[in-house]
Amino acid sequence: QPITIYPLPDIQFLTKDTCMGSNSCFTNNSSIQQGNIASWVWNFGDNSNFETQANPCHLFDTNGIYNIELIASSNEGCVSVGNSTVNIHPKPILSFTTQSHCLNSLYTFNNYSTVPYGNIDSYTWSFGNSISDLTVSPSIKYSSPGIYNVVLEATSNFGCINSLSQSIEVYNLPIADFYSNTTETCERSCIDFNFINNINNLTITDYNWNFSNGYIGYGQDVTQCFENFGYFDVTLIISDSHQCKDTVVKQNFIQTLQPT
Repeated sequence: QPITIYPLPDIQFLTKDTCMGSNSCFTNNSSIQQGNIASWVWNFGDNSNFETQANPCHLFDTNGIYNIELIASSNEGCVSVGNSTVNIHPKPILSFTTQSHCLNSLYTFNNYSTVPYGNIDSYTWSFGNSISDLTVSPSIKYSSPGIYNVVLEATSNFGCINSLSQSIEVYNLPIADFYSNTTETCERSCIDFNFINNINNLTITDYNWNFSNGYIGYGQDVTQCFENFGYFDVTLIISDSHQCKDTVVKQNFIQTLQPT
């Protein structure tokens, strides 16, 4: 009685290295000389469920080198097994500093991003104010107060991309200003100086008064006496609860007159 020897499936498939979190798709070029291939079983080497499509795509959760196994069965029950590997590259691990700061202050975003292997080829920063930058740790000066969304995107030498978004608040500056009950007086007279609060939603915590006659004062309102005649400058430096500062200098603001 004659015996029929059925051919085994000839397993051929292509893999393509990709990035963690991206679909890795497999091109199945397997064939058989007689009959047809009735079923497929893919084992992706990551303890996930088996796949039975002819040309599947699979998402790997972590980077690494995975052994891919394809089992093909013909309509006559003949089974072949083929193996190959796929390299899943890591994404950059992003980290950068954000610290709320005062308006018009130069702030540097310190970039501590890394990648498990390979290197990071490029960075793209978006600062939430229509300005972008390509340097590693850029510095920027915001021109308006507010909360800004800062986005860092990094690309590795394998083309793997990751992004990180963090918010930063830029505080408004206080406005230093003052008035006095007079700007002209006799020597050995005293004058009251009063702070003018031009921004009501800021809390001023420090007032530093400097007079060109060598005296200093502290507090929202001060009284200063002038012993000699002449012109005197008045400087006020204020700080708010965020340590944002402003300074006003009024030159020759006070004139003291000699008695006639």
